[in-house]
Amino acid sequence: MTRTEAAHTNGALSHGPVTEEGKARSSQNAQKHGFSSSQVVITGENAAEFDALLDSYTANYQPASALEQDLVFEMTSSRWRLRRAALMEKAVIEVELRRVANDKENPVADPELARMMAWAAVADSPAMKQIHRHETRLRRAYEKAVKEITRLQQERHAQEELAARNLVRRQMQQQPPPAPRPELRVAIPAVQNEPVQPATPPLKRAA
Repeated sequence: MTRTEAAHTNGALSHGPVTEEGKARSSQNAQKHGFSSSQVVITGENAAEFDALLDSYTANYQPASALEQDLVFEMTSSRWRLRRAALMEKAVIEVELRRVANDKENPVADPELARMMAWAAVADSPAMKQIHRHETRLRRAYEKAVKEITRLQQERHAQEELAARNLVRRQMQQQPPPAPRPELRVAIPAVQNEPVQPATPPLKRAA
């Protein structure tokens, strides 16, 4: 498991805020993240799918501040653009594949050979290099956002747990001391001294 996957898993297992104030803040922020698909989705893409992805990340990480919301949106946007980059790579290969298969001078009828020739033609092309650079940048942005929100939430959870412990400690200090238990006295009956019987002298044997 990579560090990114581990961070993502830790976020998924996060128990959320501890104090009532933290729970209320987290609940309110999770209901409305303030972003929309119009900021990322382009023509031809499904805005509802992006909103569902954003809601999934929001429910998973439960952002409790504006900064955490920004990071969740950045993670979602990076993941969405990575999907787009994969489709762009597919489109570049398929365009070349059709060109190879339908070449007027030397058409290639074998599908396997056509795929190999198409990939060889575009593997080192400027378009494919640009897509791969784009994917690398997006992955770094995603990993950075995951790392940052994980750090922020760990610090926040630690502070909330400390506040909860301090609250319990103050409540215990404010409670009155327990009433003393009544002393239990057990009556011990008096023991009467019995007279001591004199010891019987040993019998003397006859001479």
